[in-house]
Amino acid sequence: MAKVVGEMQRIRAGQEAEAAQTFADAFYNDPLRHILAPDEGRWPVTGPWFFRVAIKAGQHWGEVYTNDDASAAAVWFPPENTHLSTMQMLSVGMWAIPFKAGFSGAMRMMKALPETERIHKAAVEGPHWYLMALGTKPGLQCTGLGSQLIMAGTKQADAARLPCYLETATENNVAFYKRRGFDVTGEVEVYGFTIWGMVRPPQNNSE
Repeated sequence: MAKVVGEMQRIRAGQEAEAAQTFADAFYNDPLRHILAPDEGRWPVTGPWFFRVAIKAGQHWGEVYTNDDASAAAVWFPPENTHLSTMQMLSVGMWAIPFKAGFSGAMRMMKALPETERIHKAAVEGPHWYLMALGTKPGLQCTGLGSQLIMAGTKQADAARLPCYLETATENNVAFYKRRGFDVTGEVEVYGFTIWGMVRPPQNNSE
């Protein structure tokens, strides 16, 4: 079994590039990659860039967690920042998507985001925590890192008696999150792929 490296902590300056690469590696076979970069030859550029933007957004308005070697990472947003505006995302670099993902990738993302936002708003109307992204290097999956990253947000939500929300586009992940207290609350099809919205109600004792 691969070695689990380090406990989860807030991301440190200088870890951003490696964490973004971890996300890109973790999402290579995920429908998100097919939605944003159907030409897989673009993913070595599009993937790390896209997740670097997500990390930057998390550093500005949320919380980004990773371990010592950035081989696992998650971006969480607290109740006051669960719906970022277009201007907020543009300010952290999303304006460059036509150059990084191509015109087609930009258009595909513009179609996907409103759909995921719709099921997000339908699932939870009040204050909640939002898990925007979670990824572990393929060789380190199933070692407990993902559970640690989930608990980084759920323990805070539980303390405040608030639910948590996320989206996933793989059935295996649906099962993974269900084992950690999440339930499917909605779904949408984008470019032939199903994206599930999931909510975890507050619990007295986090796993």
